[in-house]
Amino acid sequence: MQPDTEELQRIDDDGNPAYTPEDFMEGAIVIRNENHGYWNTNIMETYPNPFFIKMTKKIWLQKPNFIFIGECWGGFMFEHR
Repeated sequence: MQPDTEELQRIDDDGNPAYTPEDFMEGAIVIRNENHGYWNTNIMETYPNPFFIKMTKKIWLQKPNFIFIGECWGGFMFEHR
């Protein structure tokens, strides 16, 4: 997601920044927008979301018998998934 740079650069009433440089670098405040990152690439049409891949691999390391149940989008742009 895209960082909300306007909010991250906000100055509080006491004159100090509302957020630390670490908050800014880590993207602590983001704009809800699907047009950035994975969702703004051609790979999304053929490859599953990298977040879910990473999450499932980490969980399966701890609980190899864990079953994921999810929803998969189909239709336009997702025919090759």
